[in-house]
Amino acid sequence: MVWQVIKDYIPKAGKVFSLDILIGNENYLGKGLSVQTINAFMEYIKVEIDPSVDRFVIDPEIINNKAIHIYQKAGFQIVKEFIADEGKFEGKAHYLMVKRL
Repeated sequence: MVWQVIKDYIPKAGKVFSLDILIGNENYLGKGLSVQTINAFMEYIKVEIDPSVDRFVIDPEIINNKAIHIYQKAGFQIVKEFIADEGKFEGKAHYLMVKRL
C-alpha cells in the first residue's frame, strides 16, 4: 500500500498532504498551467486549510515522464521507487515524490 511507502517521509511534527491529479479535458494539456496550478493548490492548503502542513507527496507511475517533469518543476523530488500492490495500478512501478515546504 502507498501509505506503507509514505510513512518514512511523514515528519514527527507538521503534516503531510497527498496529491492525486487528473486532467480530464485534454484541451488543457500543454497550456503551461500545471506548475502554477499545483503550486496554487498547495499554497491554498497551507494558508486556508492547515498551516501546519510542511510537505506534500505524490506518486506518479515511473512511465509518466510528463507528470514527473511537471512535479519536479513544482519542487517535488523523487525519494523512492515502489511497486503498487493494490488497485488499478497494482504491479506498476511508481515514484514517491516529496515537496518539503
